[in-house]
Order: sequence, then C-alpha cells, then structure tokens
Amino acid sequence: MNEVKISGAFERGIELKQVDRGDKQLELATGSLTFTTKRGEQDVNMWIDVECVGPKALELADVPTNIGVTITGEIRRAAWKDKVTDEWKHRHFIYYKDAELVEGYNPPAEDDIPF
Repeated sequence: MNEVKISGAFERGIELKQVDRGDKQLELATGSLTFTTKRGEQDVNMWIDVECVGPKALELADVPTNIGVTITGEIRRAAWKDKVTDEWKHRHFIYYKDAELVEGYNPPAEDDIPF
C-alpha cells in the first residue's frame, strides 16, 4: 500500500494544461505543496510536487492557493534520460487522489520562500 497524507499549501497555485497521451488529450495539473518540518530544533520549509492526469486533474486545479490543505495520494517516481548529458534523471512526487481543507494554516513568511 502506497498512500501518503501531507498538509501544507499551494502558494503559487496549480497549473492546468492539456497533454497528449496516445491518441487522446488529457488534463495535467501540477503544483508545488509547501509544508513545514523540523530539522533539529528549527522549523524548515520544504516543497514537494503534486500532480494528476485525467478527470481528477480538474479537481486538483480547483484547490485554493494559500489555504491549508491535506493532500492524499501516492508517492511516484518519474525517470528520464537527459538529452544533453545522456544521464538518467529522476524525481519523486505525490500523485493526487484527494484534498481536504485544513483549519488554522499559516503559510510561511515570504522571506522564507527561496524563489
């Protein structure tokens, strides 16, 4: 069983676009969820990508920006060969299944966002 729940906020919103999958076009929703975790005694802001393809992508795209949300999904790994270096690259992300609003969430201060 691969299920994860993580709470945070989409500070930059969700991007929705059309992608070709075989002979059909599907919606693809992608976003970066920010959350706070402990590193020793210090609170540290982290980000993890969340994405979804197909009908649930429209649901993910409707998740509000800067509102606390708990995302339920599964951890997946994407791999590809870099065209310049010819090396294999990979990244981990959460494949979205469901969202629930969280009461009392405070997004990190703008100074804490590294980009």
